[in-house]
Amino acid sequence: MPTGSVSPLEHFACGIQKLGQSSQQGENMDIKCKATILLPVRYNDGAAIEHEKIEAILERLVNNFGGYSSFGVCQGAYRMDDGSVAIDSCTVITVVFDDTADNKAKIDSIASYAARELQQECIYLEVSLVAVGFVRPSK
Repeated sequence: MPTGSVSPLEHFACGIQKLGQSSQQGENMDIKCKATILLPVRYNDGAAIEHEKIEAILERLVNNFGGYSSFGVCQGAYRMDDGSVAIDSCTVITVVFDDTADNKAKIDSIASYAARELQQECIYLEVSLVAVGFVRPSK
């Protein structure tokens, strides 16, 4: 990254305070960061990814953020560095966390770990600001 430029996560952080100040939050809602990670179900050569490797990634999410949600499998395409196009089926994983530099570094580290362990050129990671709540049963 060129000297003096701002990373995408740093740029994203600039807008968090503004949204939090102007948001009408519900009683059980908090402004949080939500990360979406797409984990491929197969290596680039077509071999199935071992269940243990996915479990290790999910365990890191639980240990660092207290949980995750899985939304099933999606399909997408990615142009590889060599120019070829990879069509992947991926498991959609989301996690929410407090907006801190430490948490952003953790999610980036987990995505990098996933890319290495799953032998990918890169892993899709999206971070957005959301109002989130954990609603308890009514009395």
